[in-house]
Amino acid sequence: MKDSSTIQSYLTNSNVHFQAQSNLTFTSGNPPSGPTLSLDPSTKYQTIKGYGAALTDSSAFLISEMPEDQQNELLHDLFDPQQGIGINFLRLPISACDFSLENYTYDSMPEGHTDPLLSNFSIKHDQ
Repeated sequence: MKDSSTIQSYLTNSNVHFQAQSNLTFTSGNPPSGPTLSLDPSTKYQTIKGYGAALTDSSAFLISEMPEDQQNELLHDLFDPQQGIGINFLRLPISACDFSLENYTYDSMPEGHTDPLLSNFSIKHDQ
């Protein structure tokens, strides 16, 4: 088990994938030159339940266009807590968002028309 003052870091870019980097360590006293991060372990703000991402219709579309082996590798890299980044929350936008393939709502109406009773409400677009 690693000492609590040791930080493991990994590099991912277009050339490497989760490549382990040299360990970083917390130190006390005078900070080294360059950017520093000061932590006060006696100050607690909130607990972290997990980390997540949004799954939009455009990202789902792109994933569906990948070969199955690449889909499996991507999902493993995203959700596996040991060998991936361990995402454990997903946000699913309801209706269109800024990353949708097209603009739509679940109750789209022609210009100048309204539907206050939601008579035309439909999730057909996302089924």
